[in-house]
Order: sequence, then C-alpha cells, then structure tokens
Amino acid sequence: MHILCSNEELVFNFELLELLRQRSRGPGLISYSPQPREPLSTELKCYDALRKSAAVSQTKTTVSSFFCAVKHLVLTPMEFIHVVNLKAISVVDFHLLVGEYGNRFTSQEAADLPSTVCRLL
Repeated sequence: MHILCSNEELVFNFELLELLRQRSRGPGLISYSPQPREPLSTELKCYDALRKSAAVSQTKTTVSSFFCAVKHLVLTPMEFIHVVNLKAISVVDFHLLVGEYGNRFTSQEAADLPSTVCRLL
C-alpha cells in the first residue's frame, strides 16, 4: 500500500475502510476522484478484512458519541483508537488495550466501559 501523506494523523479503521472502498471501487460508493492505478492486491486484502470487522458499522457520529461518553475516563489517543478499532467488549480486552486498567478507573467505570462500547459502537 502506498503512503499518500506521511504526516497525517492516525486513522480509525472505518476511515481506512472508506478510503479503500473508494480505491477498490467497492459496493456502495462511487469514486469522485480519478484513480491513478488499479488497487494493489494488499489493498484489496485489507479492504476485505476490514469489511468483516467492526469498522463496517462505525461512523464519525458513532465514534463521536462514544468519545463524549468516555472522555471523563481520560483515555490516551492511542488507547481510544485501539478500543474503537478492535471494538473491545470484554474486561479482558480492556486490560490488554488500556494501560493499568484496573488501577486507573473505579470498579464501576471499569465495569461500565464494555457495555458502553457495545451500546455506542
């Protein structure tokens, strides 16, 4: 896959899926910009994998509402992106994705976070 601009910020999987959908001329979207070449096989594999992930049902609106619901927890940007991209729904997932999960949050916050992910993402 070619890097379009190396100084861009981190992207969510749903944003990458949208980009690859345009590149691959996937179903549901028409590319408005001319494509310089056919998509690479790695781009198509990535697109197929993302179509089977949680990114299919995510939008900027759902991610924004999730951010508003959890901003009091003070997740780092990387932790937030990991939680959204992987759609962590179990306490075990959060222990793996969020540093010092058991120590940073109260027991109620730690128990509510997986249900918030399920509800909003």
